[in-house]
Amino acid sequence: MSANDADPGWKLAIRGATRLFVPGAARQITRRSPALIAMRTYVVGAIVQWTVFGAFLAVLSVDVHPTKGALAVAILGVIDLALISSFRRRALPAEPKALRASFAQSFFAGYAFAYLSVIFGLIGFFVVRRGHLLIYLAGLPCGGLGLAMIAPTRARLERVQQRIRAQGSTLSLVEVLNAAPDPPPERPRRRP
Repeated sequence: MSANDADPGWKLAIRGATRLFVPGAARQITRRSPALIAMRTYVVGAIVQWTVFGAFLAVLSVDVHPTKGALAVAILGVIDLALISSFRRRALPAEPKALRASFAQSFFAGYAFAYLSVIFGLIGFFVVRRGHLLIYLAGLPCGGLGLAMIAPTRARLERVQQRIRAQGSTLSLVEVLNAAPDPPPERPRRRP
């Protein structure tokens, strides 16, 4: 087991999650952190953001009566979960860079759909005549379940590692995801 093969855990992700509130910081997280830390930071950051949004909306309105809007948000959330499930089953390449890219692409596509469930609720809250908190709350279970489906937990990493071994590869997924990120490409300098 190499140094990069050890799972770094969630501490760094928890510490860095609040940076997602700062404009432009998300780009720096993905550029400077190994893929595993970046993905975990996004998962924790989403939970923190959704909690802050919910607290803010609860101050605006505490109406939790069932509405058609809440049902629509829940249905859209279930559709999002089906899409997230399809991203989890993508083929896994046998080359380290391609494996890291494929896993990250699957994660971020799933992350976008999980977040979309909550955004539907957030938009629905403001579109309804009087904000109904239940419309926002209806998106949270689907968003949370979506995050749980794509979060790079130890159990999920082990399941994917078993799929990699079943393909006959000796790559370590954790080692590939812990590798230092590639430097950003050089931008051509403008001539004055």
